[in-house]
Amino acid sequence: MNEKRFYIADLLFALAAVSYLFVFMNEKGALPIFMKALPIGLLTIRALAVKKGALIVGALLFSMAGDVVSKLELAQGLPFLLQISFFALAHICYILEWSKSFPTRQGVAPALLPFFLGGYAMLLLENLLAAIYTRRADKRKLIIGAALFIFSDSLILVRVLCGSFPTMEFLIMGSYYSAQYLLTFSHRP
Repeated sequence: MNEKRFYIADLLFALAAVSYLFVFMNEKGALPIFMKALPIGLLTIRALAVKKGALIVGALLFSMAGDVVSKLELAQGLPFLLQISFFALAHICYILEWSKSFPTRQGVAPALLPFFLGGYAMLLLENLLAAIYTRRADKRKLIIGAALFIFSDSLILVRVLCGSFPTMEFLIMGSYYSAQYLLTFSHRP
C-alpha cells in the first residue's frame, strides 16, 4: 500500500500523543490509561496496514503494554518492573528486526550480535557508573579510564560493523592502554 494514504493515520497519532501529553498525562483513571496507550495502538494499526512485520508489531504491542502497566496502581514497585520487562521485550523485537539487515561477518551470527554487544555495553557502562559513584579520592582518573575504555571499545565496534579508517588502530590502542593504566594505577586500596 502507498504510504501517502496514511496522512490521516499520522495526524491521529500526533493528536493522540499531544492529547495525552498535555491533557491526560497527570490524570488518574481508566481514560488516561486508554489515552496513554492510544498513540502506540494507532501506530500498531498503521504498522499492520503497511505490513511492517511481526517483530515491529510485537515491539509496538509490548511497548503499549508497558505504557498501560505504568499507569496502573498496583503493588509498590510492581508497575515499574512490569513496565521495564515489557519495554525490554519490545527492544528485543526491534533488535531482531534490525539485525535482519546486518552485514554478514565471518564467525558472527548477525541476530545474536546485538545481544552480546548490549550485554557488553552494559558492563562498560556499569564500570563507568561505579567509577563515578565511588567515594575514592582518585575517582577522576578512574572516570577518565572507564570513559576511555568505552571510547576504545566503541571504535572496535565501528571497525567491525563499518570498516576502518587510517588512524583507527592508533586511537583504539592508545585509548585502551591509557584506560588500563588509569584503571590500574589510579586505584589506591
